[in-house]
Amino acid sequence: MKQVVFGVAAILLLLPRSVLADEIAAAILQSGSASWDGGAFAYPQGQPEISVQKITAHPNGKQVELPVHCHPVPLSGYVLKGSVTVVTAAGKSRLFKTGEAFIEVSNTWHKGIFNEDTELLVFYAGKKGVPLVVKQGDSSPFAKECK
Repeated sequence: MKQVVFGVAAILLLLPRSVLADEIAAAILQSGSASWDGGAFAYPQGQPEISVQKITAHPNGKQVELPVHCHPVPLSGYVLKGSVTVVTAAGKSRLFKTGEAFIEVSNTWHKGIFNEDTELLVFYAGKKGVPLVVKQGDSSPFAKECK
């Protein structure tokens, strides 16, 4: 059932406004060919694999940080609730709040910082057999692509 709902929602988002009924609205939340920090991304060659992940953080009054990591595939996110600050190894940072969509950095070492209860939806345009995330210090060949 979830697949049917997701499929219908995806089709509605792709339809031009003139095709939709008055009771239905569609809006592109984010579109682009670069991540939020201006970095380029490329789709992996091979069998594509789309993944959708929900990330939930409950800092309980303290700051919680994800470990430094990298995504070897393009991805975008949407903040359902709360906020997240993303900080790259180069020191660039950006705060994303409830209702904001963003194209996340790919092949770039970074971390996420949460200071409040937060829910994110993350959409990965990956490849079968390629991890969605690698942690810094991982000996994986995918980690060698990260800067």
